[in-house]
Amino acid sequence: MKGISRRSFLKAISSTASMAAMGALLPRFVYAQAASNLSRNVVLVNLNGGIDGLNAFPFYTGLSTIINQYRPDIHIPVNEVIKDGLGGSSNRGLHPSFAPLHAELQDQYALIQQIGIPIFPGASHRTCQRIYSVGEQTGVSNKTGFIGRVMDARGLNPFQVYGLGVGRKRDFITENQPPLIISSLSSYNHVTRNFGSSVSFQDESNSVVTTDGVRDTNLVQDFQKRLDAIREVDNDAESLLSGSYDAITNSVAFVQDMANQAITGNYNRQLASGTSIFGNRCRDAARVLRFLDHTPSTHNQSRIIYLEKVGWDTHGNQVPIHNTNIDNLASSLRGLVQDLKAGGIWNDTVIYVFSEFGRTTRQNGGLGTDHA
Repeated sequence: MKGISRRSFLKAISSTASMAAMGALLPRFVYAQAASNLSRNVVLVNLNGGIDGLNAFPFYTGLSTIINQYRPDIHIPVNEVIKDGLGGSSNRGLHPSFAPLHAELQDQYALIQQIGIPIFPGASHRTCQRIYSVGEQTGVSNKTGFIGRVMDARGLNPFQVYGLGVGRKRDFITENQPPLIISSLSSYNHVTRNFGSSVSFQDESNSVVTTDGVRDTNLVQDFQKRLDAIREVDNDAESLLSGSYDAITNSVAFVQDMANQAITGNYNRQLASGTSIFGNRCRDAARVLRFLDHTPSTHNQSRIIYLEKVGWDTHGNQVPIHNTNIDNLASSLRGLVQDLKAGGIWNDTVIYVFSEFGRTTRQNGGLGTDHA
């Protein structure tokens, strides 16, 4: 199957009036990229919560007058809309907080319209995320996710597919080897008891210990003691576990080499100081892609990175929330694009940003919007 270049993909979707439901489009798009014999990178960004497209990508001619009547308190004033560059569209623009990303991309992006799950209007986040992940509404606890299906079909190994800070989503369920799912490159090591958030437990002396993923130099020694105990009972089980631990140890060294990649992109936000958590994950994505592309043994492989930006369920107070969230999204992706350009792999990369559904045209009483 022929690979899809970023420019060809943008050209195709910008001239398409209607696309298939997201559940069908997303897996096929990723499959097409992964099937290429060329070096192709796909970065998926899940805007979890259902972004309001009429606010993020507002009309500024034609329908704008009618739509703005339904949202008098939350619409983007026409004079503030970024009016150029949206895939050749003449009547849709960008929220002003997209300015840093627009300045970096110019005309190298497009809006895919009329994507959604039309047979379940107003459905819950969980239902819609499930539909586009596995293609069914219910009864999918053991179904493979769309990323898992791509990995199985194309024989991708865990070091070609990364979930960065997104947790163990249904999307990653696979019949074979799962992708590498980590919170960050710097936290992936074999001397940390990483429980994520703060957790209390009893140690071997029955003392209560509270940890937030702090480094624990006793972890390796503790694991070896447990292997020795298992060996006395079952040599085969010990051999299997020992092999798994060796694989983990080797992967740690691999990931730590990624974390040491020097990058210079600007991930700093405009409306807040410093880089956000999502910005740090985009920075990690740049490190992964540049390291894999510049390593001879992985240079010609396809790569998939899965990221997530939460906070789009704006049932109330939408204007300030969108100002902050879109600034965070745009500034973080700007840094990623800059680092991909500097690494010489931007032309081999597609960044695909998606959300589980859109939102109502009419504003609600809380100065927000509801599920559509």
